[in-house]
Amino acid sequence: MASINDIIAIKAPDLATDPNKNTYIELAQLQTDACFFGSKYTLAVALRASHSWALDQKDPNESGAISGKRMGPVSISFNTPNQGSDDLSMTSYGRQLRSLIRSCGPGISVTGTTGTINGACGL
Repeated sequence: MASINDIIAIKAPDLATDPNKNTYIELAQLQTDACFFGSKYTLAVALRASHSWALDQKDPNESGAISGKRMGPVSISFNTPNQGSDDLSMTSYGRQLRSLIRSCGPGISVTGTTGTINGACGL
């Protein structure tokens, strides 16, 4: 499996050369559950780091991905996320991460037991 840095170099080459790349990676690692993603963890971290970086590069006046353009008289439209939704729809990296999350399936929880139950992850 490719490393986080290898994936970023391919998917987000501008982030790969950013002096703050390691900080984006560290923050993404804090926000990404290794148990949930399993063998896809490195890809999830790379996508989350790239997503966060891309959000920081956006014009703060933009509200979402461009959904329409017109040349004359100039017009542009933005997709806006629903109130209360996350920001994953705002970048291509976030949309890829959302797809990866869906491919990993729902989490499993156990209730009504006594004693200690070790998680399936083992981390």
